[in-house]
Amino acid sequence: MKSTFFLSTLTSLSLASANYLRAAGEYEDFQFLMLNISVGNPAVQVSIEVDTGSSETWFNPLSTGFKPESSASYVNTSVPMHLEYADGRKFDGFMAKERLIIAGGIISDANIGVAEYPHPTHPRHRPQTGFMGLGLEEGEMVNPRYPNLLSQMRSQGIIRRRSFGVYIDANQRAEVLFGGYDQDRIKGELRFTKMVNNRLNRIKDSPKPYEYDTLITSIMRNGKDILRRPGSRPKCVETFDAHFDTGYTLITVPRHVFDVIQADFGAQNIQQEGFADYQMDCNVPASNFKYTFDFNGVSVDVPAKALMMPVEQHSDDKCRLLIAPSLNSKTDNRLVMGLPFFRAAYVYFDPEDYRIGLAEQNIHATGDPHIVTAGPSYGPSCWINVNGLRKCN
Repeated sequence: MKSTFFLSTLTSLSLASANYLRAAGEYEDFQFLMLNISVGNPAVQVSIEVDTGSSETWFNPLSTGFKPESSASYVNTSVPMHLEYADGRKFDGFMAKERLIIAGGIISDANIGVAEYPHPTHPRHRPQTGFMGLGLEEGEMVNPRYPNLLSQMRSQGIIRRRSFGVYIDANQRAEVLFGGYDQDRIKGELRFTKMVNNRLNRIKDSPKPYEYDTLITSIMRNGKDILRRPGSRPKCVETFDAHFDTGYTLITVPRHVFDVIQADFGAQNIQQEGFADYQMDCNVPASNFKYTFDFNGVSVDVPAKALMMPVEQHSDDKCRLLIAPSLNSKTDNRLVMGLPFFRAAYVYFDPEDYRIGLAEQNIHATGDPHIVTAGPSYGPSCWINVNGLRKCN
């Protein structure tokens, strides 16, 4: 059930301002961040997954009511599209231009993809309706490069700044605020950390960041940094990257960090169809713990309850752990801040200045929005390069 606040602001605030759009959504099944948008003319409503880990916005006509051939605003550009995601899902099709409506804002000739040939996926993957890829343009999988959704929203005057904030509340309601962030949702002040190049999967011709990655310097638990590897030398500084990804259902951490957290919760691995599934009692003492994630000087407290979900709806008996070890040794120094992290933090993505704003959520939000929008940056855009050095335009 959506709150009165979410429904009332969806139209009134979005259409009243030329600086931002506020789109209400849902944190569905503790797995997906979904928004309802409209595509085509006549408009067809589609529930689409918001993904900050990829840059393409695309639709799958096979699992939605969107029929390109029936839309008066549809133009096939004949540019081939091949998408491949970290979880193994693949989609082939082509690029097109089409009208989108998001929270009352109309984006004309939006660059979208249309999936024609979804590859078979694992039975645990639900039919994919499509992605709203809000990643950096530098990370686009389709060639040649093109202005993505955020860039087109700004160029058409719908938002003032190519940025957005993501919020998930305790009742699994969600929102994406395009063009700014909501100070009412934030405890204290938003603090910024610079993006870094992904050193584990760098694109040779992209000296700038191409994904939402930052440095992560510690994870504190009871005054101890559990990110530091056991037995490491005091003066030995090992660097870790954090990738902020709303398309990822879990938080992933290095194995030595996971071992500590798994022991805290007493979680046991219940294998299901070859997938690891860590479960425990919902009332374990660790449910009152908190872990402090520090992103190069910007810290966020993550309560243990944000890392748990009931195995069955309307039951507080068994819970599932929403944190997992990195998949292999090559990715062990890269943590993924998936959707459970967004249950504790307000995250503001600012690709114009290659920075990410972080703050703890204000659980006592009044519902009276205080929208902060920023104009174009007049200073240099800076980031941290692959060697850990600060670079600017």
